[in-house]
Amino acid sequence: MALFHTDFQSFACSKVQNTKQWWIDAFDAKAMKVPAYWDCQLPSDVALALPGADQPTILLSDQTEIEQAGYDRRDDHNIIFAAI
Repeated sequence: MALFHTDFQSFACSKVQNTKQWWIDAFDAKAMKVPAYWDCQLPSDVALALPGADQPTILLSDQTEIEQAGYDRRDDHNIIFAAI
């Protein structure tokens, strides 16, 4: 049984590797290959899956790369962490 679940989340980061490590440390997330069907891929992209998930649902991208590529990857959504 999965301890964590999320729909797809995309985050623009100034330090992708530090953010990746935070997700791994905090949630035991696993780095995975970015799926080919994810649009507008960038070299910095990191895909993560939470424990129990067989597909990644978290995308981390470098903010500077996003801006240079001219992509609109807004991350103005609310993030809610809850424990049951």
